[in-house]
Amino acid sequence: MDPAPNTSPDEVVTLVVKHLIKQGHEADYEAWLRRIVRIAGERPGHLGVDVVRSKQNGLALFTCVLRYRSTDALETWLDSPERKTLIDEAAPCWPTATTPKSAPSTSSGSTPKPKTPPSHPAGNRP
Repeated sequence: MDPAPNTSPDEVVTLVVKHLIKQGHEADYEAWLRRIVRIAGERPGHLGVDVVRSKQNGLALFTCVLRYRSTDALETWLDSPERKTLIDEAAPCWPTATTPKSAPSTSSGSTPKPKTPPSHPAGNRP
């Protein structure tokens, strides 16, 4: 018997991801971002993404808010080989002294607990 899902049918899971981008890599990152948003949007349970562009310490800062129908749907995307490949492609855009930051939450505001430790750096998520 399958364990109970991590979220109710009406619950929305949100992941906030912040990417600080090296100077001169903004256009490459924008192209990558459009591509990963399109690919993620094709995955089951994906409900949308909003991107806020700003600056931090003179560098471009992208804050991405991803919404999924369930924790399972989000984790399936986060653990997918396709996403891991895309993250590796974007790595040259990130300053070596920083790691993109992320924070998941459910529609109730609580942070879901991962079923297994991620096999990737926690911050490298769009």
